[in-house]
Amino acid sequence: MDHARRFVNRSLLIVLLSICSLSCAGCETRRVLVRVERIADRMPATDVRVLQQRRDWLLRFGWPKEIDGGHVDAAGEFELRSVRRTDTITIAADDGYTTQYLPPFWPDDELFEPPVSPLFGEPSARSEVYYRLLRERTIEARAAAPDDRRLLIVVPLLPRQVQFANDEYVQNLDEELKKSGMKEPVEYVDLVGVRGDITDRSVALLKAQPLVFAELSWTRITDEGLLELASIPTLKAIEFHTNRFITQRGIDRARTLRPDVVIKGSVMTPVVEIRDDAASALLDVQGNVRQVHLIGEGNTDRGVASLARHSGLRIVTLTRTGLTEVGLSALAELTLVQNIELIDHASISDEGIERAKALRPSTLFIRRR
Repeated sequence: MDHARRFVNRSLLIVLLSICSLSCAGCETRRVLVRVERIADRMPATDVRVLQQRRDWLLRFGWPKEIDGGHVDAAGEFELRSVRRTDTITIAADDGYTTQYLPPFWPDDELFEPPVSPLFGEPSARSEVYYRLLRERTIEARAAAPDDRRLLIVVPLLPRQVQFANDEYVQNLDEELKKSGMKEPVEYVDLVGVRGDITDRSVALLKAQPLVFAELSWTRITDEGLLELASIPTLKAIEFHTNRFITQRGIDRARTLRPDVVIKGSVMTPVVEIRDDAASALLDVQGNVRQVHLIGEGNTDRGVASLARHSGLRIVTLTRTGLTEVGLSALAELTLVQNIELIDHASISDEGIERAKALRPSTLFIRRR
């Protein structure tokens, strides 16, 4: 009986110790000095609040409790007196457009590294720049005050995003900003030309602004416009999506001009329509051809040799062409081609398609539509 009682007591003690260890995980506290700076000119950001929040260890998934916080001073600083590593610090701009979160605070390897999500892949260009500046400016400030026992964190304030839908909006920028109540200059632009209404003219008009971040989507901006955008001295990052007139050559030129600017985005090359073998032969090898659509009986097996010169070719579509099974097999032997689609194509049998598939069964997809 005594043995059983001692066993139960020992088990309870272990459970209590485990609970105590859980409750004290992350209980170490430090004084943290948060300094908020603008990205473009490094001036103190005085129109922000700093808020410290904490979740109780028993209610990890509950609503966080506000521990400390307030408005920054004239130097853009606010001191938090007792911060746990697992607390959350929120930087909120007075205009309500910018909110940033800073967990955890130490070690620095975790503070300075952008979070990577398996759902969204690698960080955006803006996120990459933000965490780089967070690291560089914090380390620089700590080196300038080695005797300060507080944990100093210098936060670059992300600017408010302004979206433009056409060149006319950019041309009337001052008037539009007054309507929106925005007083500070534009540092973060999102150019969204849904109807192709954003051109290089918008870039020329924006050069007077201290731009830090630029995003381009569905615009008609060309390589020359991208180069002009990259020449803005304050610019830190460019990210673009679905812009038909920006080529890899233009991206390389912009990166050469401004190696300090983070430029991210995939090049969207248009589908090249080819009507006969002569057009295949004349296709520019330097044109970064990725996708071709062969239309009509003027395209024969002889034209495949011309397509073989294009190392960037990945997708081939055949619509009522003069290609036979011989030509299809020749296309299948182009090792970098990933996808071949046949539309209304009676001259190639299903057996011929299967024989072409067998040439590269694991790296080539062929289908009839």
